[in-house]
Amino acid sequence: MVEKKMTGKRTLKFNKSAKVLLIVGALAILLVVEVVLMTKKKMRENVRLTCLASYDYHAPYRDMAIGKDGTIYILYSERGVEKVVNGKPVKKWDLAARGVTPAAIALTNKYVLITCVNQGFILRIDRESGEMSEAEVAGFQRLGAIATDMKDRVYVCDSEKHKIIVLSEAGEVKLVFGDGGGKERLLNPGHLTVDDDYLYVFSCSMKKINKYTKSGKFKGSWDYFWEQPTVENIATDGKGKLYVNDHVGSKIWIFSTKGKLIGTCNEEKTGTYQIIAPGGIADGRDGFIYLCSHKIGKFQPM
Repeated sequence: MVEKKMTGKRTLKFNKSAKVLLIVGALAILLVVEVVLMTKKKMRENVRLTCLASYDYHAPYRDMAIGKDGTIYILYSERGVEKVVNGKPVKKWDLAARGVTPAAIALTNKYVLITCVNQGFILRIDRESGEMSEAEVAGFQRLGAIATDMKDRVYVCDSEKHKIIVLSEAGEVKLVFGDGGGKERLLNPGHLTVDDDYLYVFSCSMKKINKYTKSGKFKGSWDYFWEQPTVENIATDGKGKLYVNDHVGSKIWIFSTKGKLIGTCNEEKTGTYQIIAPGGIADGRDGFIYLCSHKIGKFQPM
């Protein structure tokens, strides 16, 4: 009887010790996890970009496109298009007489390309002569975001048919894709950008970024609402990173082209440029990232 009582006491004592060790171990694991998460968060919050130059602009801003030589074409909601060289406006095109509301802008070597709200054509401005013409995109009536690659292929979103249209510089339709089912679904495509190999499109109603090859093959998607940012535009540095401006959060989200969040930037490195409610971001053909905040800033990519 004594032996049984002693065994029972030892077992009870062992169980208490085991529980204490388990609790201590669990707390240690939680502490390590918390430290790792805090470190990662701190790293994400400490990303800073360097502003190389800044330029004035006029509100209300709509979009911008940048040439290989750094020439900036600013699209305004009411003022039309303004060409800026070395920070100084040198030419303007008034769109009011055409009775259209501009939506987005992009460049090829020959043209400035402009889509208009609820329209099925692209306005083209000859970059050399300044002459303006229209290129109809047959079968589409709600052209929106537009982007071009270095081979002057043109990529346009149609938010009504949930499609991406690929055109030649001359305006000939080469390919139409999108609006797939399941994970491939493209619903209300918004902003887009393109690098040497892939196209990245906001599927606005799905709150995702879809990734495609230039031949239209779906390569995956990821959620872009990490902390409920209000996104305006997306840009790429062509070196594996994407940049998204968050208007309400007054920051830039930076992530890899595979969807991994790298960090956020809400403070310019040298303190000379303020990131306040940025209205747009664009990748220049000159290799730099351009952000529209209180001024248009020219940034060195990461």
